[in-house]
Amino acid sequence: MKVFNVEAEKFAPHYSFDLVNLVFSFEFLILSIIFGTLYSAIYFKREYLGIKDNDFKLVLFSTLISIIVASLVNFVPDDSFAHFRVVENLLEFKQYVFNLNYYVEGTATPLWHLILYIFGFLNFDVPIIARLISFFSSPLIFLLSINILNSLSGSKTSNKDSLSISLVLCLCLSLNPMIFVYLGSGMETIIFLVFSLALISLVLNEKLKIASFLGLLIILTRFDGIIVVLLVSSLVFCKGKIKKNTKNYLLLTFPSIFSFLLIGIFRQYYFKSFFPHVFEMKTINPEKLFAGINYGTTFIYNNFIASIITFVFIFLLLKNFKEYKQLFKNRVFLLFLIAFSLFLSVVAGGGDWMPSSRYFIVPGIILLIISVYLLFNFFEIKNVKILYSLLIIWPLLTFFSPIPHIFQKPYMSYSSPYEFINLLNKDGRYLSSVGNVLSDLIKVDGKIYTRWIGYIPHHVGGRINILDELCYFYKWDSDEILTFDKKIKIGHLIEAKPLIKKFVPDIITNIGSDLGPSPFAFKKVSIKEELSYWNDFSGNKKDLQKFLEDNYETAFVNKSNENNEGYEGFYILINRYSAKLIDSQ
Repeated sequence: MKVFNVEAEKFAPHYSFDLVNLVFSFEFLILSIIFGTLYSAIYFKREYLGIKDNDFKLVLFSTLISIIVASLVNFVPDDSFAHFRVVENLLEFKQYVFNLNYYVEGTATPLWHLILYIFGFLNFDVPIIARLISFFSSPLIFLLSINILNSLSGSKTSNKDSLSISLVLCLCLSLNPMIFVYLGSGMETIIFLVFSLALISLVLNEKLKIASFLGLLIILTRFDGIIVVLLVSSLVFCKGKIKKNTKNYLLLTFPSIFSFLLIGIFRQYYFKSFFPHVFEMKTINPEKLFAGINYGTTFIYNNFIASIITFVFIFLLLKNFKEYKQLFKNRVFLLFLIAFSLFLSVVAGGGDWMPSSRYFIVPGIILLIISVYLLFNFFEIKNVKILYSLLIIWPLLTFFSPIPHIFQKPYMSYSSPYEFINLLNKDGRYLSSVGNVLSDLIKVDGKIYTRWIGYIPHHVGGRINILDELCYFYKWDSDEILTFDKKIKIGHLIEAKPLIKKFVPDIITNIGSDLGPSPFAFKKVSIKEELSYWNDFSGNKKDLQKFLEDNYETAFVNKSNENNEGYEGFYILINRYSAKLIDSQ
């Protein structure tokens, strides 16, 4: 068995997991200046924006709480590093791709990539900037949410009541896992939420010209942002005549639709596909719909109090309404329909594997705003303070508490979302080290097959090609992949293990499923044992087993750092006939 010895520093955790370095970085100083200027401008325009002085104090307080909690969680998912790899390939090689010379759009977030590219071009560190932008954007979440709440309340509430409402809302937001889990993740999730809330606020306040610009930013941030734009724009129907409303709706949505088409044309030219590759994966089928329903019910459980408050209101409203036209002029009802429609679109897409309902963040925050508004303006309950407390505390409790059996995912074994994140963080640090090590074991034009699309690919560098097991960056073209049935697992994930036979990678970091010993194979197992963990998919396991046994052998990478989180090293499969590996010892 080949054994590879590496330098100790190759096992050091990636700096992007170190919050101390974030705070004392040059990037932190620059962003402090940029966002400080922005918030100063907002403060001096507070009357024009409908923001009270006390709201700023609440925003500062809530931001501090959310950042502290986010720092304790310190979640940087695998997907974030996939974005970093794309941006760094654009910086270094002038190719907007994950794998060089392979034009597939596996990460449909062009605006997020552009922002990171600009900072990277100015010689800032991309992973650090990505995390800090989300941190510095967090006050906007609270400001915009308060503004939406005030727009719903109108002049019904006194200054004292308004402060109480804002306080409850800010606490709900700052202690909700949907916010603090992704606040420092390096994903586009937070800015997508900020843009979406800004669009809602602008439409409610009838500032349609600026709102149309926000629509552009939303669809550039995420491909499915077009759904948000089309739905949120319907808020214009709350006021005025139908003819005028229709005109305003078309004026509001036309720039976004036009830009959406232009982006599609660019995609067709650059990637040879009008839609992103991830969209092509999101075909609806019974198995995926079941996963989406599970994802949706988990969200309702995690936000149970807010869901109950809102659904009771909708029930009472529908029970007593007399004319449907008046019903649809109700801002709260229309905002609920928008949130519910976004909820259904996520369910239909199969949900997501990440914790804390990432895909539900926009409808989830809308739901929170609505529920807080209703508690203060609709329901007359003597012990309403108990509901306030439950509304604030419940999501936090579900984050740290064991998951009820009915909401547990069969393919993931962890007791609570917090435990799940801790496991991901620990494994992420180690996989970053794995990537650093593999970059020294393989030549620049080699191929690595792996399930993880971020940690390892980012750290091995853009010159090494990645065959991702989930097929994000390979199309299902007949000339690329041999014919076999597409086995859909959870959410948008597609297994593509036949890629191994098609492309014959130089190194395989894991061939087992999530439930198997891989990707952290710390004990030597046979290829046959590894294959036993695979889910059934089209293709003959025995044929693949023979192929692997004929062409691959197990290799071991020694641990060189005694403080490396208890890991003894790791096993990989190497192609015994490859000329792209360094000599072993």
